[in-house]
Amino acid sequence: MMPSNSFKLTLKSGHVVADFYLTPVDSEVSFMIFNSVWSLLVLAYLGLAPRFFPQVYHKPASLGLAVVTTIFWFAGSIATAVLLGTPGGCSRNHKCRSFQAFIAFGFFIW
Repeated sequence: MMPSNSFKLTLKSGHVVADFYLTPVDSEVSFMIFNSVWSLLVLAYLGLAPRFFPQVYHKPASLGLAVVTTIFWFAGSIATAVLLGTPGGCSRNHKCRSFQAFIAFGFFIW
């Protein structure tokens, strides 16, 4: 199962933000990177468990994982948007634009 492009873009933009924009890395950015990894693990469970490990797959658990993942993405996206502040201050700053893309992909995913 291949990860979706939005997860890859979120991980990549999170890496750009973490490396070049914020020093030290803020907890909001770290949480968004965690969300990407968490989502890939949940996707692996939801995609592979029913097919290859039906004894460990439970429908209520899969619903719970999907709800928790949605809440994580929503909370992380709000927190990073608050961290950045108003969007008007990023006119020509490419690092700041990467941060905006990072937030936008977070909202697209949830």
